[in-house]
Amino acid sequence: MKKKSANIIIIICIVVIVVLSICLVMSKQESKNEIKEIDKKTAQEYIDKLINTKTYNILDNLKEEGLTDEIKLSLAINSTNNYEEIYTCNEAFTISSDYNGYRPVENVEFSCEDNELKIRSYKYDDVLTSYRKLFGSIGNPKKGYTWGYDYSQKQNAYFKLSANFGPIQDINYKYDINSKEINDDRLTIGITYLSYYNKTINDEETYTTDLLEIDSFSKEKVEEIFNNNKDKLPHLTFTYINESDTYYLIDVK
Repeated sequence: MKKKSANIIIIICIVVIVVLSICLVMSKQESKNEIKEIDKKTAQEYIDKLINTKTYNILDNLKEEGLTDEIKLSLAINSTNNYEEIYTCNEAFTISSDYNGYRPVENVEFSCEDNELKIRSYKYDDVLTSYRKLFGSIGNPKKGYTWGYDYSQKQNAYFKLSANFGPIQDINYKYDINSKEINDDRLTIGITYLSYYNKTINDEETYTTDLLEIDSFSKEKVEEIFNNNKDKLPHLTFTYINESDTYYLIDVK
């Protein structure tokens, strides 16, 4: 009888343990799948961090191409504060006898000339540090060309090239946060945006945008144009992944 009672107690204990284990797993799963909102200011800081690198036309390029290796490299270089002007074009690249300078194979819009002028360079390790701050520990910056820069094997550094088409125009952005949530280890931020740039008409400064059929407007009109055309403007969704309590950008669509 005592043995039977002991067996019943053991069975009850096993059942209790199994039930508690199932409840614990379910609780963890629910917690894991919990969707949390983040505040708008925090979401804006993530987007502003990319825009403030001054990477040329970054939002339109991300919309068109996604987060490519070339765009990631461009963002990493443009967020690198350390640079040197100690090398000439000849010390960085192999000079073409036909061109009397260097021009990247991938792009004829940028080049450097065979002269004694120093050009700005960013060491690979410094760019790698910036890359890690933006994209985490997975992957390395591309050792090659990106818009306005090219990699030099001679110096293990990236060099800023000169534009062959004149000064580069600054792009301005107006955007609004559409969504901002954390689901498990992923943060997603959705935006609607307007990109616009300076234009001169009859010696008067104005603005224009390729995204809408509006060719000339004042900066004061940007808010109005944005609000009246939200349904026509492009959207982007930024996805970040949590790595050691820091969110790193992994995808843009």
